[in-house]
Amino acid sequence: QLDELLRDMRQRKLEKIALYTQDGLTYLRLNQIVHLQSDGSYTTFFLHNRERHIVSRPIGEYEDMLAADGFFRIHQSHIVNLHFVKRVLREDGGYVEMETGAKLPIARRRKEEFLRRLEG
Repeated sequence: QLDELLRDMRQRKLEKIALYTQDGLTYLRLNQIVHLQSDGSYTTFFLHNRERHIVSRPIGEYEDMLAADGFFRIHQSHIVNLHFVKRVLREDGGYVEMETGAKLPIARRRKEEFLRRLEG
């Protein structure tokens, strides 16, 4: 029964995420988040409306949590919301351009899986 419950929880889609920021507790809808960027043990959430929220947690804590909801880790420092990808650029090994204009590097070892996820 526990295995079944865990499987159901993993398949359930998140709608919001709670972030503990310097200002307090902030709730973000996942469909507002364009990408996440790591800076050591800090993670910055970049939103569609150009807001930014910084939390003192490493980006790895969010990778598994967001993977089932259309997010993909393209680089050790970047997780993107696949719904906001505008185009994939070939220059310098590969970049992704987001709808907000952000240009983020794609790690070579993650590029093939990233392109598969975009198509699927």
